[in-house]
Amino acid sequence: MQLETRFLKLCRRSSATKIRELICSVPTACTTRSADDATALHLVVAHNPQPHAVAAVLIEHGADVNARGYRNQNKTVLHEAAWRGCPKTVRLLVQHGARVNAIKSGDWTALMIACARGNINVVQELLLAGARVDLVNRNGETALHLCARAGCSQIVSALVAHHSDVRARTKNGRQPLHYAARAGHVAAAEVLISSGASLSAKEASGMTPVVEACAMGRTNFIRRILQIGESAVWETDCGGLNGLHHAALGGHSEVVWQLAVLENADINVEDARAHTALYLAVCNRHQDTANALLSFGAHITRDCLRDNSEDSQRCGKCHESVRNLMGDGLTRVSSER
Repeated sequence: MQLETRFLKLCRRSSATKIRELICSVPTACTTRSADDATALHLVVAHNPQPHAVAAVLIEHGADVNARGYRNQNKTVLHEAAWRGCPKTVRLLVQHGARVNAIKSGDWTALMIACARGNINVVQELLLAGARVDLVNRNGETALHLCARAGCSQIVSALVAHHSDVRARTKNGRQPLHYAARAGHVAAAEVLISSGASLSAKEASGMTPVVEACAMGRTNFIRRILQIGESAVWETDCGGLNGLHHAALGGHSEVVWQLAVLENADINVEDARAHTALYLAVCNRHQDTANALLSFGAHITRDCLRDNSEDSQRCGKCHESVRNLMGDGLTRVSSER
């Protein structure tokens, strides 16, 4: 047992020559497992500085390329190679019978891992080996969703070329474009849009990709999308909030400026609870955002000023700033409140 434990430790860092010398003195070297259920091959591919050369020695001596385990994640060695980003090792494993579409915990394939990590070379090796682009993980995400979130436009293009569905939906209704938009990846989004992704697609809560970008303050993404058209910005979610509402809610002043200057902008439009963008900015203590909205003519309503509401108790400073901004103009507060 001591020899096996020592061998497994050496697999993390030793050269192929050293491993070849040791393997003859440890008969069970290729089958023994570490305390966290990893085989020698798992450890080599995950940690060794020369994973390809050392893995080749272990495979030569009978290591199972489809062995599962490691940290209770049911991973194969191919999953480790994809995570590590080693295209040569991926090719070696596939050549020796590694199952390309094997899933680990969470229903992740090696292709999904490579896409999430943004490694185009590994993705290309896996696609050549027959990796399926239509498989989904436990959240309903395809590999295309994951690379859209990572922002690698090259991988997006490669998956689309292999007929990946740009309108595939996760369990909460999100398409790959939602992922790219939320992360602000312009190039990846452009590939998706040119391949048929819709800017008006809504996820389960009713948010379009553009509205998600507004909620996250992705100014560069919004700037590019507005060159295509602004209609998706004003589409509302299930709560009646559009892009401006979400930008105000998140305190994204630059996005507010981007949207407020648009021809179809309505600064005072209300959501389903009759709240304006200014109200949302004030109640979330976003003073700069409130200032921006006021500069574009946002109406101050009684809801923005009242002191006896639960909202105002947690944002008194911002309420005070609104009063100071308006000064004597408080008499102009809308009587509709």
